Amino acid sequence: HGLDVTSAVLVGDSAGGQLAAVLVNENAGSPDPLPVIGQVLLYPMVDLTMSSPSYDRVTDGFPLVADTIGWFADHYLPEGVDRSAP
Repeated sequence: HGLDVTSAVLVGDSAGGQLAAVLVNENAGSPDPLPVIGQVLLYPMVDLTMSSPSYDRVTDGFPLVADTIGWFADHYLPEGVDRSAP
């Protein structure tokens, strides 16, 4: 298609948003990182510690509430992994 890939914009929603955020962190630490010029993250899971105030506010009335998000987080990272690490 004649693309010249010299930079990237990462986009993701929900779990994909979380993965896009992780990819930016991983890319920044690589020896020859691809320049990331932007991110579009739609409702990403970026606080695996679940310590922000929104987890206390959204506890019922929606399909995705704090308990459900906790269930997903528990299945994403095994017990014993530092959830505060980027």
